[in-house]
Amino acid sequence: MVSSGFKTEMKRLGVRIKAIRKARGMTLLQLQGATGIAKSTLSQYENGKFPNIEFYTMFLIAKALSVTTSELTNYDGPIPPLKP
Repeated sequence: MVSSGFKTEMKRLGVRIKAIRKARGMTLLQLQGATGIAKSTLSQYENGKFPNIEFYTMFLIAKALSVTTSELTNYDGPIPPLKP
């Protein structure tokens, strides 16, 4: 059984992924192309509906969004500017 604290963290991660993606002007389809992760799975991540996310998957998403995994999980931090 997954603890409620973990579910909360997954929801916060999803909100962060979505916020950064939108700040980058990316669609889910574009993120899918950049990561190789199915659009439906990315949507589930963003909406906190996926039970778990592997670190490598977080790395792929972060790389596609031009952020570090630390920036991706810095829920209360500002959206990092796009790196040239």
